[in-house]
This record gives sequence, C-alpha cells and structure tokens, in this order.
Amino acid sequence: MKSYITAASLLITLIFGGAVIAAEAPPPAPINTYDIHNDGGLIYNPLYRELLKTNQLNKFNAISKLKGTIKLKNYTLNYTIPERAAGYDVLPIQYTLSWNGNAKFPLAVEATAFEDPKRIKNKQTFDLALPGKLDLKVEYIGSITAHMIPGARHNLTADFSDEPTVYPGFVRKPMVRSGVVEGGDIIWFKYRVTNTGDTILDPEGIGGWALYPELLKKDENGEYKHYSYHYNLYIRDKKYLYPGETHTFWINFTSDKTLDSYKIEPGEYKIDFRSFYRYYKNWNDWYNMWEGAWMFKADMPITIAEKPEDAPVPPMNVTMTDGDDNDKITRYIHTFEEFMTSFDCWQSAPEESNPINGTLYLQIAPWTEAVTLKLITVDPVRCMTESIRIAVDNSTLKLKPKLHAANCMVEDGKRVPVVYSQIMSDMRANIQVSPWPEVYINNDIKRMMECGINVCATTAMPWLYTDIYKPDFNNTGDSMKYALDVARRRGLKLEAWGTYPYDRSTLGAIYNFVSGDSLNFDIFGPYISHSDPNIAKANAAVWLYQLKRWGDGYAQFENGAIPFGTEDTRGWLRQDVHIRYPLGELTKNTFRTWLKDKYSTIENLNEKWDSSFASFDEIDPEKECTVNTFGHIWEYLDRTKLFHDWSKAVTDLDEFRTWLRIKNYKDSLDVIHEKVPQAVMILRTEGGNAIIDDVDPSDPNPHFRHIYYNQRRVAANGDMIAESKAFSLHSDYTTIPYTPTELRKITAQGLKNGIIPAWLPQFDNMRDIAINEKYGTDYQIHYNADKPVKGTMMHVLTPVYTWFQAIIEEGGIPGILWEDLQCDGFATETQQREMLFYKKKMNEFLASPEGIEASTWNVQTPDRSWLMNTTPKESYRN
Repeated sequence: MKSYITAASLLITLIFGGAVIAAEAPPPAPINTYDIHNDGGLIYNPLYRELLKTNQLNKFNAISKLKGTIKLKNYTLNYTIPERAAGYDVLPIQYTLSWNGNAKFPLAVEATAFEDPKRIKNKQTFDLALPGKLDLKVEYIGSITAHMIPGARHNLTADFSDEPTVYPGFVRKPMVRSGVVEGGDIIWFKYRVTNTGDTILDPEGIGGWALYPELLKKDENGEYKHYSYHYNLYIRDKKYLYPGETHTFWINFTSDKTLDSYKIEPGEYKIDFRSFYRYYKNWNDWYNMWEGAWMFKADMPITIAEKPEDAPVPPMNVTMTDGDDNDKITRYIHTFEEFMTSFDCWQSAPEESNPINGTLYLQIAPWTEAVTLKLITVDPVRCMTESIRIAVDNSTLKLKPKLHAANCMVEDGKRVPVVYSQIMSDMRANIQVSPWPEVYINNDIKRMMECGINVCATTAMPWLYTDIYKPDFNNTGDSMKYALDVARRRGLKLEAWGTYPYDRSTLGAIYNFVSGDSLNFDIFGPYISHSDPNIAKANAAVWLYQLKRWGDGYAQFENGAIPFGTEDTRGWLRQDVHIRYPLGELTKNTFRTWLKDKYSTIENLNEKWDSSFASFDEIDPEKECTVNTFGHIWEYLDRTKLFHDWSKAVTDLDEFRTWLRIKNYKDSLDVIHEKVPQAVMILRTEGGNAIIDDVDPSDPNPHFRHIYYNQRRVAANGDMIAESKAFSLHSDYTTIPYTPTELRKITAQGLKNGIIPAWLPQFDNMRDIAINEKYGTDYQIHYNADKPVKGTMMHVLTPVYTWFQAIIEEGGIPGILWEDLQCDGFATETQQREMLFYKKKMNEFLASPEGIEASTWNVQTPDRSWLMNTTPKESYRN
C-alpha cells in the first residue's frame, strides 16, 4: 500500500493513541480506460475483462457448439454458441455478419438471456437495450378518494402513554369512474397500460422505463400550470411488460402546499400521463445519468369537486408516441455487456468491410431456457431474432460461505447467516403505491422474508417525530410505525436505527421531546454543526428512545454486537453529484484549532500548503469552493485555488472531516454504552463507498480509484477509521458494479480492518462510470488521473447471486436495496428470482455435513440482558 493518508492529527492521537504521520496529497496517476472502437463507438466490455482476469476465456473450448443462421433482407448472420452451461456462466457467442450489395450502418448484433419464449408472440421483438417501436395504450379505470378520520391517527408520546389505534387513519370511498372526482385527503387514479409496440419493456439495466406523471391546474387565464408531482416522482414497474401484455398502476399526487399532504383543492386539472425510457442514441448527460427521453405523452382533463358527481370522463389526448423517433439505436456505444444482455453495434463499415467477425459475451441466468440472438438494422428499423435453446445445469453452483460470529445471528442454537436490506415503507412505499398501504406493507415484508432477508435497516427519517405536533396527517410517519409493527410480528429483525442524517436540524426538537430537556443547538440551514457540544448527546438520547420502544426487535449477532446505524453521507463522488457538505462557522473554527494542533505554527502550515496565511483565523475552505446548481454545490474543482481536489489543503480538510465523524460516533456510543454495552456503530453512506485502508490512490483500476477518492469526499478516510475502531460495520447504497474479484478483495480487507461490509447494492440499476477518452464528462480531477479522461454513466444490471457469493465467502454480509422507487434501486422480478435461488443454494449448504458443522460448531448465544432496557410498544392494533 502507498500510504498517502495515514493517522491524522494530534487530536486523533490524544483520543485514540498512535503515531502522528503527516498526510500527503496523492499525485496524479495513470488510469485504465475503456477503448474506443475504430468506428468511434465505446467498447464497454467488463464481462470480457473479468474473464480475461480470471483466465476463463477458454472455458467452453471443449463444449459442443450449436450453429445457425439468421437472415434479414440482404444480411446473413452465422453464429455458434455453447450448447450447455451453468447459471451465471458467460457464454462466448461467435458470429459472422455478411451482406449482399450495400450495407447501411449502424448494424447491431445482440444476445439476451432473459426472454421467455412462451411470452414472445412475435419473434421479431426488440428490447430496451436497442429499442424498436415504443407504443402504449393507456386507459383510465377510475379513482378512489380517502378522507382522514379526525382524531383517529396514532401519535407517539415521550412517556409511552399513547394507545394503539388502527392503520391507516382514513376511510376509502369505493372506486368510481367519473370526470368529476370527489376531493379528499388522498386521491388515487388507476390506469391500465398495454404494451402495443414491438419492444419488451423492462425495468432494469441499460434498458429501463418508468412513468413520470404530472398534475397541472387551470389558472384564472384558462392555462394549465404545474401543480404537483407524484411523491416518488417516478412510478416503477418491477416486472417485464412484453408486447401485448397489460399492467395496472395507481397514480396520486402530493399537495402543492406540503410534500406529505395529498389534499388537492377543488378546481379544473389535467393529468399529464408520461413515460420515459433510457436514452442512448446520442450521449446526453442528463438523459444518460438520471431519467431518459420521453416515449409516450398524453393528457386527460379531470375536475376535482367538494362532492362527487357522475360525469363523463373526457377522452385522453395522446400527444407523443414512439418517442417521436422510430430509430433509437445507440450512436456512441460499440460494445455493451451486462447480466443477460450483450450487443455489438457496428457504427460504420469496418475496413475489411464484408464480412464482419465478432464475439458477444453473454452472462446467462440459472433460469435461462434460451438465448435470443438478434440482428437489427435501422434503415429501415428491423429486427430478426432466433431463439436458441441451451441446456442449463445449476448443480455445479455451490456456496462455501465463511460463517462466523460477526456475520451471523443465532436461532435455536444455530448460526443463521445475515442477509441485509432496508424497509422504505415510510419514504417510498405506502400510500404512494396503493390505496391499501396496510395490505401492501404486509405483503412487501412477507416477500422480503421469503427472499431470505432477515435483517433490515430503516430510513431513520425524522417523520416519526412529526407526531410531536399532533398533525391531521403524517402519512410517512404513520406508515413507518406500521411497518415496524409488522416487522416485529413477522420476526424480521431490525438494525438499531439512529437518525438520518446525524446532523439534521430537527434533531434539537426531537431531543427536547424524548428527553424532556431543553437545549439550544448551533443550527445553520438544515444542519446542526458537527462541532456542537450537544450533538452526540442528542443523537444518543433519540437512539435510546427508539431502543426502548422497538428494541425487542433489534438484530443481535452471535458476537453480541447490536448494530446502531446512522445514514450519514457527508459528500459525494458521482457523475451528477460532486460535493462536500458545508461545515458551518462553528466547525470551521474547530478546523482551525485542529490545524493549529497539527502544525503548531502558521509558518509550518504555509510551508506544507504553499500558502501565505497570516494566521489560522484566515483559513476558510468554503470561500474557495464553487456554489452552483444542484449536484454542483460546494465543489473544490478549481485547480487555481488553494483548496482544490486533491491538494494538500483539501487532503487536510478531508482528514479533519473524518476525524470529526469519528469523534461524533465515539461520543454518541459512549452514551449508548451506558444502557447497551454491546452497541456498535454501523455507518451507512451513499455512492459506492467501501471503507478500507489498503487501497492505492495510484491503482489504475477506476473502481479502486473511486473507493479511495470517494472516501475523502464522504469524510470517511479508511485508514483513519480502521485505526480508530469507531465502527464495526459499513453499509452503502452501492451503485458501482464491482466485479466478483474486486468484491472478494474489498470484503477481505474490510474484515481485516474490523469493518464488515453490509452494503445495499442497487442491482437493478448499477451506475458504472466508464472511463474513456471520448464520451461523458471530465473525470480527470475526480479520479486524479494524470491526463484528461472522461466518464460516461453506464446503467447496468448486475447479478445478485455472484455478488452475494463473493461477499459471504469472504465473511461479509450480503445485502440489497429493496424499494427506493425514486432513486431507481428496487428489487425487480429478476432480483427476487435470484434471491430465491441464493436462498436455495444456502439451504443446500446448511443441510450438508460441512454446513451443519459451520452453523453449529462452538456456537455462542449472546447475552440478551440489554433487553431489560426496552419497553416494547405497538402503535397499531391491526
């Protein structure tokens, strides 16, 4: 390891002990890139690279091959493919493409492993990786109006004097179909959507689509103006929608007054029914990073009145179909590879012209029945497909988990390996997805457990404590309490949740409520200063209140550890977000004191920083950062300034921010340990972080470069945290599709550092950054490269099983982000099938002689006396 940032300051030494070694700014270093093909397209081939790294390119040389031919007009595609394989194998599909006469480019050869032969009625079917016709038939079914029942809501009390009520606290009217809808506290509109195009609509990876409805209100001039959006912005379909198939969706809108209110005042409105799809025809930063291009738009007038009326439903006015473009094939990607999809798109005729020889590398699923091979042209847009049945034998797939006291719970004297996730019933999945949230939440948690999930975090949002004010509605808080009740009854264990984030300004009022104390806090904007002397005490008091009420359902590992979690992202390294969150004046003063303790004199600092400060009091890093638009605020990207990534000044700033994070958690744990000595800290971040110390800032692998520099943006320098022993587990909304070999290295290093990974990957939509020399945004400074490079976001579907396997076999805790419906991290039908497969393979291991020994040898039942500090209380009777 090249140690550019080891243990930091004198203050670290005073608190934790250890030698002081000055942190040096890492120099720029070469970085690996994805190649650009001769035809100008990006070659994104991570599966091929992993095969090359693990010496598996020749795996199928001795396997018999299936051969065939696909013809489309004057084009001929000859192929060979292995006739048998195991799930998750990467098949080499060799092809030769020739043509008679002139060929029109681009031309694509694609292979998929997800298509169900029984559901493809028209064999010439596109998919969203390389779309064809995108058409929808949308039908309005009707609406349901709900009214809050006065006084029926449950409100928390600090002294536990509250009594359980019934969830939800509203009454639903029957569904009606009318052009005049009864106003109320919540209105759901139901739509039926039929796929009338020739493209399979899927929710994941390079493909992906979603609804993005908008409500507009007619103003006094007769013009429709924006009123509100759906709470989650996007309405997701977790299942594949094949041509000719139909799905139904519930749509509702928030009030224009308050996000958590859905009450829409009487008036004339228009529902804009819109859907988008991932866009790759040309590189576009916003389309590529976040949403996509419109594929369908329609609007429907609706009147909301105080009383219901029986009135005709106005016809839906369709204003866009097929994205206004029948040719959607990518013009900047030559090769693409993800789980169950691979293609080569020849952007122009190669020098050797005719024929074209190539190889697709396709990763299949355990349930793959056939590989679908496609030849696609764009002038005109046509697709010819061949369904090639192969034999898939999964008997060779076996798990060899490393079970130990820190990644298992104990039940009935046996080790139970943990599978980690997060309940988001409050934030994303209650009345937003169904008029019957009590049914949805019950079924959702039941499904999680069926898929093998046995420990869940919560969002730890402060919505529970909106109850302080006894409001007429608290939809998010009520549903969170209900989900906690359901988890308790079903036996789903919970992370001992803390606060989100650690410094939210509402913490002060919540602390005063649960403690009966009255403290003032150093608040700036939506934050409490991390240097506030009362912040750790306040957090600990809130965490202990939650422990008292819900602690009987908290997870405890075999080693006795009870993980207390706080989601606390303090910075971002992502293509659309590059920031460090602001410090506030009190913390800037602490930073100056920290620097004074580290350097003793301003002259020593100036020598190290190449600066000219007259005193420590002049130092203010935020005077030199960029304050711009969303995602680009508090950036340190200007190399002409003293504080810039990754200068000596910013290196010290990130070291200080990490030190302060460590101090915050240590101070809170000191209070928690008075009641729960077994409490440990689990940090949850966002952005594909891994908290490890053995990572080289000059490693040419962009994924390891991402880890190193993201640690600094997020204020979690791995070497400092490993030395401090500040927390024992790390969770993350992981979006980087680390390969199995990378995962094994990262996980093993985490355990060596005493920090067990329990990440929550967004398998349906990982967001890789393909470093290259042509497409994307400037990434030279973000990854500290020695020459200009760019990064383009690649949305990729990543397999759950191979990820879980790598994590558990190195002793970590596998996990998944289950239902972040806004941020595109949710378990589709694919991930759920994979989790059931993983569960089956884990059960096979546990039933084997080796597994019986691993799960029973020297098992230690942890001390549960801490439960005496809990007073379990339910919020609802149902």
